[in-house]
Amino acid sequence: MPEPFRLFVPPPLATEKLLLVQSGNLCLALDVNQVQEVLLKQPVIEYQTKSATYHKNAYIPVMLGQYACPPVATATLVLIQADALKCGLIAIVSNTIPKLVAISTQDWIKAESIEGIWQTDGKGYVTGGITYTHIIGIAKN
Repeated sequence: MPEPFRLFVPPPLATEKLLLVQSGNLCLALDVNQVQEVLLKQPVIEYQTKSATYHKNAYIPVMLGQYACPPVATATLVLIQADALKCGLIAIVSNTIPKLVAISTQDWIKAESIEGIWQTDGKGYVTGGITYTHIIGIAKN
């Protein structure tokens, strides 16, 4: 049974919105302000020997986890802002449709960084028994 005062205390206000993405074996939490747009079932093609998707008259590099994804007919993509890249955008292939969550600062937990190109800040968010690592940027390779 909950403590009596908890019945009257409102939950903390949501201060951040995140997009939760499962990409290969990685679970990523992206700030909504980094996410430009979600592209569902877009074709992935090979462009200049790399995987890409064509969007708004430009070829957007596509990543699957830490590696370039193999060319496939369609995929669930998340288009994010990536200042470290010359084109400024990158599409991440997601195994599932990304989920939007609103959280407060109390919802963050400590999380380990991910190897590879992902820049993290040591925070994570847990839902459904899965820890999503907070991604703050993409490093140049």
